[in-house]
Amino acid sequence: MLLYSATLPVRRSLTKEKFIDLILTWNKENTHEENRIPDMVWNGESEIRFGNDSLWLEILEYKNKNIIAVRYEKVASDGKIWDTDYILNLADLKVSVHLNRSYSSDALASDQAYSTPHFLTYLINGNFVIDDGNIPVLRTPHFIGEADAPVLAKIVKNEVRYKLPVVYISRTPENEIPVDAEFLASRLKGIAHVFVQDDFSSGSVLKEACDSKNEYFGAIGIYYPNPAFPHRRFIYRKGKDFAGKTFESIVSQVSRYAISKETPALYTYMGIKNALLKDRLDAQREERIAAENDSQKAREEMELFCSSFDDDISRYEQRIAELSKEVDRLQAENEGYRAKLSVIGEAPVIRFGNEKDLYPEEIKEIILSILEDEYKNIKDGTRRHDLIIDLLENNDYKRTVDGRKKELARVLNNYKGMNGTVRSGLHDLGFEIREGNHYVLTYYSDDRYYTCLAKTPSDGRGTKNEISSIINDMF
Repeated sequence: MLLYSATLPVRRSLTKEKFIDLILTWNKENTHEENRIPDMVWNGESEIRFGNDSLWLEILEYKNKNIIAVRYEKVASDGKIWDTDYILNLADLKVSVHLNRSYSSDALASDQAYSTPHFLTYLINGNFVIDDGNIPVLRTPHFIGEADAPVLAKIVKNEVRYKLPVVYISRTPENEIPVDAEFLASRLKGIAHVFVQDDFSSGSVLKEACDSKNEYFGAIGIYYPNPAFPHRRFIYRKGKDFAGKTFESIVSQVSRYAISKETPALYTYMGIKNALLKDRLDAQREERIAAENDSQKAREEMELFCSSFDDDISRYEQRIAELSKEVDRLQAENEGYRAKLSVIGEAPVIRFGNEKDLYPEEIKEIILSILEDEYKNIKDGTRRHDLIIDLLENNDYKRTVDGRKKELARVLNNYKGMNGTVRSGLHDLGFEIREGNHYVLTYYSDDRYYTCLAKTPSDGRGTKNEISSIINDMF
């Protein structure tokens, strides 16, 4: 499962040699002796591996694209497999850092905690990371005072969007910071900026500049660069549980945003490994083609020579196939985890029963659509109304149910019979179609949910009734 993903622009001063030197220094200075790989020396090799089966580091250079890829893997005693990838793209001047966790067959997948890759600290402290607009990328908080009111106001009013999300922490009336801001900034380094109100006394100036849209009195806000991720606000509540739960919720939501962004293959270790194998295979094929164009004598000699490549080519092709399957598997696994995370969040209001999603996030979307229909009939300003609005705003509600209703109405509009267009549209909505005296439509192969369509409908009223019935029974 992908836990952490960051791609940051870097300065030209981060050369290949300096990048590898930082990797070696990070390993040497690792405070956990059991995580250090001894005797690592790099002499410019384009491909080299250190360590053993349970703790290793590999360096790959993809010269065709001017990319350096490093993977560090540790197989822990409890069966957890930690993979941390570091990619330097010298052509684009960007660094990608990814942390993945998987499990051996006998591991217990219980503890979900992880630490942000410490290598980011070396990049930041070495002044290799380029500022995000006018905001430096730090591993510590930015303290915001009256002089910074215009900066905060532009973020709050969506007048400027940075590459990274901004977490804004206001002071409580007791002039306290409601969460551990230093630790939060460390956990979110490379994937978010953390702003902290410098003093409670600056509240009125900040509030006026932001037209009262900012957080205050201890509230915390998350402002995302992507409009698809709505602004999230945490209202401050006195009590020992607020700090811990809110801290983890912020880390979880920002991390989820970071890993939701698509990562090009050449910004991953597996992608680089795959590209190198493919290039080698292509080069060997070209050598064989060139050899076959020579004279008969040379061809015979080259056939003997090229036969030695058969095993290599077979091995490379097999490895490419394995890597491609692994990439597909991991992408599917991460999509599944993302879908589940978006459904259950950090502290689920309700828990799943025995019903399973017929399509991604179906259960969540149906529940939220019911809540949306209900709140329209509830008086504004009541507790029930505010709770429903809060759930609708903070659960990434996509209104897919409404979309499916409209699509069904479009597909069956002026229905005259089961032609190819209608059949394809119903199939895309999840209907299995069986033909008898009527067309029997089964929803996602679940025999509990079915309906019938006439082969030769007599009037449009019957079709409208059938559309209404499908919506009520299945959507």
